[in-house]
Amino acid sequence: MLKLLNILESGLNRSHPHLKTFKQVAQTIIDRQREIELTVNKGEKYIEGITYKKVNIRDREELASLQIQLLRCSYEQNHVQLETYHERQELIRWAQKNIPIWNIRLWLAYFELKTYHQRMLSKYKLSLEEIRDKRVVEDRIAGQPDPDDEKTFREIISKTINPKG
Repeated sequence: MLKLLNILESGLNRSHPHLKTFKQVAQTIIDRQREIELTVNKGEKYIEGITYKKVNIRDREELASLQIQLLRCSYEQNHVQLETYHERQELIRWAQKNIPIWNIRLWLAYFELKTYHQRMLSKYKLSLEEIRDKRVVEDRIAGQPDPDDEKTFREIISKTINPKG
């Protein structure tokens, strides 16, 4: 996506204020994806190290910390898309109006960029469940427990402490 934005910028020989915003969105997504990959690798190595031993509270805290890091990264990837929809939309419209009709290379970059934009998140397309999930993730990142974790924990306790049947 960054390459397409650079092609557009250099091909039009001028910049648009939202071009920088779109580039920042792309860079944030790339940076957080790299961080996700590193965190997953760290988690896999950590799990390999504790596979054949008793797990203690410190191990659980480390894995919970890695999980929060994954949540934070994926949240930031999604949040930056949700918060920049209008800017990205304006840039797409501006580019469409300013690309010379004969410049096929720019039109190809434009259509590919427009496709990326359409596949990105928009707060106007979120369902009620997705909005709820977003709030749960925000709470988890802030250190609050997931309400579903408590429900699952109670189900496990009720089945193991006082099993029926």
